Amino acid sequence: MKVTDFYNTDLVDYASYSTIRMIASAIDGQKNAARKILSTVLDNNIKNEIKVSQLNSKMAMEKEYLHGDASDVIARMAKDFAGSNNLPLLAKEGNFGNRLNNAHSAPRYIYTYGKPILWKLFHSEDNHILEDQYFEGEKIEPKFYLPSLPMLLVNGSEGMATGFAQKILSRNPKKLKNYLQDKLENKLKANKNNSLEPYFNGFTGNIISTENPGQYEIYGSIERVTSTKIRITEIPVGIELKSYIKILDSLEEKEFFKSYKDLSEKTFLFEITFQRGVLDKLTDDQLLSKLKLIKTVTENYTAIDANNRVKVFKNVKDIIDYYYDVKIEYLQKRIDYIIGKITEDIKLDVSKYLFIQAIVDEKLIINKRKKSEIEKDLEDFEKIQKRDDSYDYLLNMAIHSLTKERMDQLMAKIKDKKQELDYYKTTTPEKEWLKDLDLIKL
Repeated sequence: MKVTDFYNTDLVDYASYSTIRMIASAIDGQKNAARKILSTVLDNNIKNEIKVSQLNSKMAMEKEYLHGDASDVIARMAKDFAGSNNLPLLAKEGNFGNRLNNAHSAPRYIYTYGKPILWKLFHSEDNHILEDQYFEGEKIEPKFYLPSLPMLLVNGSEGMATGFAQKILSRNPKKLKNYLQDKLENKLKANKNNSLEPYFNGFTGNIISTENPGQYEIYGSIERVTSTKIRITEIPVGIELKSYIKILDSLEEKEFFKSYKDLSEKTFLFEITFQRGVLDKLTDDQLLSKLKLIKTVTENYTAIDANNRVKVFKNVKDIIDYYYDVKIEYLQKRIDYIIGKITEDIKLDVSKYLFIQAIVDEKLIINKRKKSEIEKDLEDFEKIQKRDDSYDYLLNMAIHSLTKERMDQLMAKIKDKKQELDYYKTTTPEKEWLKDLDLIKL
């Protein structure tokens, strides 16, 4: 292969594929592997414990995963400590790590399953309108899902691909839900606090925006105990215990302070002793800076759009507005699908009713006759419909169904279906989304 051909074909293909793997979607917030895992859980209705290693194998087999072990991805989707997921979609049973030590136990020793909220966020009716994908003739996960909340902002995402990088901090799911409800009801106001600043569930420090757009400073917390002693009660997210101990060891060696004690158990807690007079000369902000308790993060609002292309957004509002427009479009598709399905169900139930009525009224004789003769007679009944170009669904009805009682049941069912049809003919995507959001308890 010529070098120019390699750059124009294989390298371009790799670059395109790497973005799909490493950059999360603006619509469902998932990268390729995570979406395959969710698809496996949803398709198999996994609501009971399964080993992470078994789920990994099941996903690789059903969704044609080509990149080895995805157990780490599964484990990350179940973590719920500050800095991991604000709203994990998978449950965790066993040691999935914590803020002090992020590492999880071996995949064969820990268990997971779909959390109840997974089925609230991902509406089952949407399965019929999702864009299917195929790999070598086998159906795999859809191009994207349509969760009721913008999961890219709920849990955040970070990744680096060829020529592109993504760094989006997580937001408060309650505020996102309220923001969407206000937007759907046209109640968003410029003076209302809907800034959607970064948020980490369980984090007790402060997050402050800087003068630079998309840049934030994440602060740990300190308490002054005496004139020579302080306590560190929180450190910036993303730093583990061992890593911060190395920072303190280095500062102790440089004689910034006299000594320290690590009192951390379930949460971070350090006691720092200074030489007399040192603390009097330092403000809290200076202490936080010296103790490496301020972490600066600049967001990069890059994501995958509905066409599997990289899209660079301006800010968080830009992301949520794009997600909103796609969601509204597909909610209308959901409504249209449901209308079509109910209409077809009514036609079939009416056909069943008329079929039974014709037999009960002896307008259609089926006893001791050939199937072809009965089908020919059915052609004369204008409102009796075929299904899949056949009357088999009628001719295969059990004998005990051919009664007046069954006709009454069908008539009641038809009336209920017509009421449901009237509802969906008058509803809007906005109303349906609000209903879905009401199901999500945060």
